[in-house]
Amino acid sequence: MKLTSTLLRTLIKEEIHRINESDGKGCAKSDKGCIRKRKSGWVILNNKKGGVWRKCKSRAHCEEILDGYHASKG
Repeated sequence: MKLTSTLLRTLIKEEIHRINESDGKGCAKSDKGCIRKRKSGWVILNNKKGGVWRKCKSRAHCEEILDGYHASKG
């Protein structure tokens, strides 16, 4: 397989898409959990689909959002 600039661009785009889609998938089972600090602030990751579920002002704010979500599911 010859690595052309077009093929390289396509591979990079596909990998970025894969990373963005899977980021967070299964986070509830990980040691880190689903609340993460990012450059843009705090976020809650989507455990089922991956990606960002909600943006938060602080870690405590994220925890409040998750507590409310889980309380409504009970």
